[in-house]
Amino acid sequence: MSEAQTDGAESPVDLVEVARAHDRLESTIWTRNLEEMGIEVQTETKGGWLRALLYLGRVPVAVYVQRKDYERAHEYLKKFRFI
Repeated sequence: MSEAQTDGAESPVDLVEVARAHDRLESTIWTRNLEEMGIEVQTETKGGWLRALLYLGRVPVAVYVQRKDYERAHEYLKKFRFI
């Protein structure tokens, strides 16, 4: 699993958010399953310290895949009821 960065080699235009996990544990499971399928995945935390404090550490994490893999990743996550 790799964190999305603004200065990374991939441009943000090539990546599409496939789903948003409730916390880091859930996003780790999704990422591992998608990477086993051969889909490159990046994640990005979508909340700060205040959200973590108010929601007891549950900070949403966006899961990004390349545009060409979006349909396959989305179908997989829905089929196995991750989303």
